[in-house]
Amino acid sequence: MKIKAKRQRKTGEGSEDDGEPEEEEEVEESVVDGIKKMFGYEIEGEFEDNEEGIAHLTREVATRMAEEYIDERFKEHPIMQNFFEYVSEGGDPSTFINTQFPETDYESVEFDEDNVELQERLVKEELVASGYSGEELKAELEDIKNGGILESKARRALSRLKAKQQSEKDSLVEKQRETRQQEEEQQREAWNQVKDTIKKKNELKGMKLPESDKNPFFDFMTKPVKEGKTARDLKLEKLELEDTLAVDYLLFKDFKLADLVERKAKDLNAKSLKDRLRQAKLDKRGDTRKTGSADEELGTL
Repeated sequence: MKIKAKRQRKTGEGSEDDGEPEEEEEVEESVVDGIKKMFGYEIEGEFEDNEEGIAHLTREVATRMAEEYIDERFKEHPIMQNFFEYVSEGGDPSTFINTQFPETDYESVEFDEDNVELQERLVKEELVASGYSGEELKAELEDIKNGGILESKARRALSRLKAKQQSEKDSLVEKQRETRQQEEEQQREAWNQVKDTIKKKNELKGMKLPESDKNPFFDFMTKPVKEGKTARDLKLEKLELEDTLAVDYLLFKDFKLADLVERKAKDLNAKSLKDRLRQAKLDKRGDTRKTGSADEELGTL
């Protein structure tokens, strides 16, 4: 890519402009600079003027464009941003939808002083929201109706239900964020407890835990190695049915490894003893045959 740039003519060192017009010459501009200028982005970093550098710059430009597009959509539709943040914090999409778009939107409910059925429903729903249930709810509702204060109670109930519903909408994302933070804190505490246990223990349920294995063992469970998964996660994914059953059997036996090892040792000893006895019988038979053969030979002399 070439651009034109002005160059001032000089007659010699330290000479001044002689009044002649400035010349223009073509200066080579890199493709990378041309792309930056075309899109108008100030992108930090060095990008070489080759295929790899251009590809890198293109990805950066595409990312910037996507961010701008998303920001514009969020400004136009704030509820989209709330939904994105809520789900990003681990929230259940259906909970968000049910909260933001409830079956009964109290903001759209118009109070009707002649509609007794509506008034009863509003009072009942407000009582339920306050913790009433069963016979207690039924008795309270009857007292309100018999006391002639159903309409006034219903007006206040609608006002409270509107406020409560709006508060739930407004605080939904923040509450989910707090929940996520609490879960992360609990997870950190749990892993700290695991790390502390490994540090202090020299054996686990009868299995020796060498000092040299402690840090690698903890990393095995906690350090991501592929797509955010730990080595432990990857091994668990590869477990076959018999492997899973073996782990479940250890759980079934309450991890009494000593008993299992002792039983295995007894089985091996028993098998070894049987083999020795069988071999002894074979040896004895062989000796008998040898003796018989010797007697026969002596008889022929």
